[in-house]
Amino acid sequence: MLFNGYYFIKKQYDILDRGIKESKINFIKSQKNLIKREVDSIIDIINYKTTKLNEIDDYLAQEIYKEEVKEWIKSIKFGKNKQNYIFIYEIKNFKGGDKFAKLLVNPNRPDLEGKFISDEYEDENGKKFRKIFLKDINEKGSSFVTYMYKKPNTSEIRPKVSYFKLFPPWNWVIAAGT
Repeated sequence: MLFNGYYFIKKQYDILDRGIKESKINFIKSQKNLIKREVDSIIDIINYKTTKLNEIDDYLAQEIYKEEVKEWIKSIKFGKNKQNYIFIYEIKNFKGGDKFAKLLVNPNRPDLEGKFISDEYEDENGKKFRKIFLKDINEKGSSFVTYMYKKPNTSEIRPKVSYFKLFPPWNWVIAAGT
């Protein structure tokens, strides 16, 4: 009877562990879908207006529109408790390097906006996530990357999954993470 009790409890723990793993996988999958949908929607909106501006070939109007887009994106918050946000890199060198991109928008790190960034930057675990997404952008035009990053409005470092997608007309990588 003791053996049967042990076996039953062990099986229950195994079932519970599998359930937790499946729940985690499904949660991550749903979060990836959420951030991909947000980024793709934003790019569709930008692309629509950019196409119209290209038809009239007005450089000044296009530059004004870029500034409007940056301000608009700063205001976008989504997901649970509206803690997710959009951020933008302008790629200067698709091969990477110390000044491979300029950070245009990041509501979580306004101190870095307008500054050049390096693909050598490492997260808390030593992962060079910018190198990873840049490689994927060059190969596929988009990238999902998991890394450690500062949680908004805190100094707490947490796991984060981000989706990065290239908007080729402006060499912008528009991204969101959760």
